[in-house]
Amino acid sequence: MPRARTSAAALLALTALTAALAAGPTASASAASSTDWWYAKYDVAGAQSQGLTGKGIKIAVIDGPFNASLEVFQGADITVPEPSVCGDPASTTTATIDSVHSADVTSLLVGNGTGPGAVKGIAPEAKVTVYANSTQGAESGCTKTVDGVPYTDYGLIVRKAVADGNRIISISQATNAHLRGDELAIADAIARGVVIVAGDPNSLTDPGNFPANANGVVSVNAFKESGDLQTDGGVPVAFDSTTVVAAGVGFSSQGTANSASWGDDGRRMQGSSLATPLVSGMLALVAQKYPQATGNQLVQSLIHNTGGDDHPLTRYEGGYGYGPASLTHMLKVDPTQYPDENPLMNEPGHLGVPTVADVAAAKKALASASASPLSGPSAGSAAPSASQRGGFSPVATALIAAGVLGGLVVIAGVVVLIVLLTRRRPSTRG
Repeated sequence: MPRARTSAAALLALTALTAALAAGPTASASAASSTDWWYAKYDVAGAQSQGLTGKGIKIAVIDGPFNASLEVFQGADITVPEPSVCGDPASTTTATIDSVHSADVTSLLVGNGTGPGAVKGIAPEAKVTVYANSTQGAESGCTKTVDGVPYTDYGLIVRKAVADGNRIISISQATNAHLRGDELAIADAIARGVVIVAGDPNSLTDPGNFPANANGVVSVNAFKESGDLQTDGGVPVAFDSTTVVAAGVGFSSQGTANSASWGDDGRRMQGSSLATPLVSGMLALVAQKYPQATGNQLVQSLIHNTGGDDHPLTRYEGGYGYGPASLTHMLKVDPTQYPDENPLMNEPGHLGVPTVADVAAAKKALASASASPLSGPSAGSAAPSASQRGGFSPVATALIAAGVLGGLVVIAGVVVLIVLLTRRRPSTRG
């Protein structure tokens, strides 16, 4: 499909457009100075007044150990599987960098408007499952071989999230390395109609950009209330690989600056970690309004309906991707008019994996499973598979049989992976 590029003048207009979108229909002076400026300016209250609250939509959050006892989460439908895929505790009441980050990210989805910052979630009635994945200490990260294919913790969690029936997977963490199984996990998710949303790095020097740079994944960057991209040391953080941008600067936190205790000490955060759940929540509301839309069609709507007004599909220069994600614009447009194909399989700056062939092989495996007497979930669903009984779906095995894994080399039967796990940790600057 054609994707127009923009001139410098057009980019300035886009920045103004982003700021105008942030102005929103219900903006006020008090809202503009608040730490939840995004709420009024995306007109979340307007969407929720129509009954669009994320009800009936399952969202997976991949982040740090989770504290469900916080005031902001009382009344929310949150599940925390124990233990984590790496065997670590998934729940905690201790304030750490990881657990505070997890709380901040999840509150933007289902916060009840109480506690530090009085965060009101964008999809408060969504069913959220938090899959804990620590980024701190020697225990961080793990690998496992399934059906002869090696996975890191990310691939393992994505597989579990898909098997658990989640429609959207929101990831505010990242790594600088991945294994073939991680690629297959993403391909399987796409084949089953699951949308994966992941945060870009918060610095131009940050090497941790997987899974945001994987094919088919919605990669998100943060912008300020002014419409400008987030900055790192005064330098705009702009990536050609970004899919969309969303609000993510000037937010409050559920923990103190040093993450030693719970409570808002006045620090203000920024980062793609915060923008990512907002985009995930937008997609959840659109999925609720248009239940017949596939995951691919939700992604199509996201990139076609950026900003406030209709426009040709455009990939902008300067790190804005297809533009600022717009809840109000997407809700006006029925996604089923778009092709049921993932439009992000050949994006600039991405890894080139999983490939179109990987997704096709995953769909073929699902179709074969559906046709058998012991059929698993259909290709268009995110329903649980045999993996819920402690194993995994047969997709990886079928892909191996199809010869998709021809590039995998095992030396002396040992695979050694050194994973530098980084996180989309919001900065206290700005």
